[in-house]
Formats: sequence, structure tokens, C-alpha cells
Amino acid sequence: MYVLVDCNNFFASCERAINPKLEGKPVVILSNNDGCIVARSNEVKKLSVPMGAPYFKWKDYLKRHNVRVFSSNYLLYGDISRRVMDTLETCLPDVHIYSIDEAFADVSGVKDIQSLVEETKKIVTQWTGIPVSIGVGPTKTLAKAANELAKKHTKHNGILIFNTAEEAVPYFPHIPVQDLWGVGRAFGEKLPRLGIHTTEDLLKKDDAWIKKALGTPGLSLVHELRGIESTSLDHHSDMRKSVIRSRSFGTRITEKKDIIDALTYFADRAAKMLRDEDLRTHVIRPFFMTSRFSPERYYASKTIALEEATNDSRVLIQHAIYVVEKTFKPGFQYAKAGIVCTDIVDSQHFQKSLFSSERSEDTRIMEAYDAIKQKFGPYSINLGRTSENKNWHMKRNLLSTPERKNISSVPTALCK
Repeated sequence: MYVLVDCNNFFASCERAINPKLEGKPVVILSNNDGCIVARSNEVKKLSVPMGAPYFKWKDYLKRHNVRVFSSNYLLYGDISRRVMDTLETCLPDVHIYSIDEAFADVSGVKDIQSLVEETKKIVTQWTGIPVSIGVGPTKTLAKAANELAKKHTKHNGILIFNTAEEAVPYFPHIPVQDLWGVGRAFGEKLPRLGIHTTEDLLKKDDAWIKKALGTPGLSLVHELRGIESTSLDHHSDMRKSVIRSRSFGTRITEKKDIIDALTYFADRAAKMLRDEDLRTHVIRPFFMTSRFSPERYYASKTIALEEATNDSRVLIQHAIYVVEKTFKPGFQYAKAGIVCTDIVDSQHFQKSLFSSERSEDTRIMEAYDAIKQKFGPYSINLGRTSENKNWHMKRNLLSTPERKNISSVPTALCK
């Protein structure tokens, strides 16, 4: 049996967690550079404001309805996410973090699942201020479906448990196939053309038809809906295949030194993500580009196969700077840069090259580097030109409280 815990309207809930006056008020969160709406409170959803809508098109409408609008504060959201996940690990067995606001847990063998998830829901909200919905099922896909239903229908009080696949069957006519876990855009567009609109429609098809029309992924999905497990919580089976760190600039930049500055920052962030997940990369592709709408366009990138897989920030930064030095062209207004890391391997099982130059102190240096940033803040120590105050950083003119960059900067209240 699997539990899926999902934070409700996570980014909006984070803003409410540090500012309780927002409770019950309509709240939206904007994407990088305050471009699109990426999170909505339930009050905003009732106003029919679509997800992903360009902010400038809805700005006046939101103002008329007294909607509070905030720039995304990913540092804050990451800190609160870590607090939520730490709390879940005190409540549930075998927790597997799936995303910034979701986590699975294997509760096979737990006798009273109802009491366990009710207590978990209560503790997470009490300890973090973040409301959650919980779904339980014999497969991860059924747990995800239960979670979506628990979130959408208040009669479930945020919790829905499918003890067997049969218990889910009455809900299938009401679950659009596009809402199923694992049904991406391609499947979501293809299935209705085949006359399949609901989960019930999908399950009426036999395995041969499913395999021919949707391939092995589609067959695995159907098996999971029938209660036959096709995925597992093994942390290495779903190891990420790539790491990407990129961003559109807050303003157009023209200087090579600013491109180097930005790519140094992104390479450092990509390496940190690899270290956090105990992974390494064999292949990197730094890039920078003008806007695709610019009359004078230029895209620069270079794929580099590393002699040895690494997660060392210094190595990625060195290669990123090399790419800029070799490909930068003056006279263009650059709009975006980033780095793509592929050929990802597990740090515990990667093969060192015969002439490996990596030393044990390199690992310790990165550990110390991460520890300093964790304790004193992300800009307390930097490599090369990485810095907080740069003109290429994204626009975030609507931060809720600019001085509160992370959860540790929120005052602590002690109760006696």
C-alpha cells in the first residue's frame, strides 16, 4: 500500500505560512520574471483564472477582485518543502520525495492506515502551516488518483483511501484520463481521439489494444489502475536522466562578463543539485541565447563529454566559462542562459577513469562549501563571479517580504 501526500496550492500556502493575514484571501504566485501565473489559491480558482496565464493579461482582472499577487520565492518554498518532508519522515515509513510538494510512502504492513494518515495530516499542518491532501492505494497510480479526488472534493476531508483496486472503480467514470498520473500531453491529446475520455473508458480496453495504441507505458498505467504494481519506490529506478539549470534574464545583457557570471551561477546550482541527490554527470551543455523573437538571433552552446563523471561545482564552472570564451559574439542582446547535464550516474557506483585526477579532498571541499551555504545563506560564499546582486537575475518585484528570503529569516515564536 502506498500513501501520497501532496501539499495544497503549495506556493500560495507558503506565502500564507509566513503571513497568516492572507488566510482566506485570493492569492496568486508568478513565474520567473513575473511572467505567468504558476500557483493559485482556491479562491482564485473560483474566479476561473487559468494556470499558466500571462500575468499582464489578467493584471486588471486580479486587481478588481482584490487578488494578492506575489513573485515566486523559490528559496522560501524550498526551505518550507524541506521542513514538510522532514515532518513526513517522522510520521511515515519509507518516505520517497517525489517533487517539491509531493512525497510517497510505503505503508505495507501498517494495520491502521486511516489513523496513521489522519495523524500525519494533522501534524504536518500544525508543524509547518501547510495544508495537505492524502491519497492511499495498492499502487502509486491509485494513490495519486485518490489524492486528486481527496483534494477536489471536500466531502473526503482531504483524505481518501482505496484499500483495494475494486474500491476505486466507482470513481473511474468521473476521472478524466488527462488527470491520471503518467498521462502527459501526447497521451492526453491522443486518447480522446480514440474515444477514451474517462478512466472507465480506458479500462474497458483489453491489454492487446492498450499495448498497440499506447505502448508499454500505457499498459503499465492500466495495470496499476487494476491494482497490479508496475512501478516501485526504488530510489535508483527513477533516477533523473538530466539536470537543467537555466533562466531568462531580468533584462537583456550584452557583456561577456555578465554571461560568464550567469553561467557560473547556473553551473554551481546544477552541481549542487547533483550533490544533493548523490549523482554525477558525464556530459554537460552550457548555452546562452538571444530571444527567439529578436530580429537578430544567436544561439551558442557546446556539448562537452567529461573525462570523468563529476558533481564538483568548480569543474562545471570551468567548462562553462570555456564555452563562453569560445562562442561569445558581441553586438547581441542576450535573453537567456543555462546548463544541461546529462548521462547522469549514481555517485556510489560510477566508474573512475584510469587516470582519475579527483582527490578525496575535492569531495571534502564541496561538502564544506555546501555546509557554509546551508548555515550562513546561499550567498555567504561564492565560486568565481557568482553573486546575488546582478542585473541578469530575474525580476521579482512582487516578493511578499523581500527581507524574508528563506524560512530561517522568519521570526521564531516560543510558547511557554
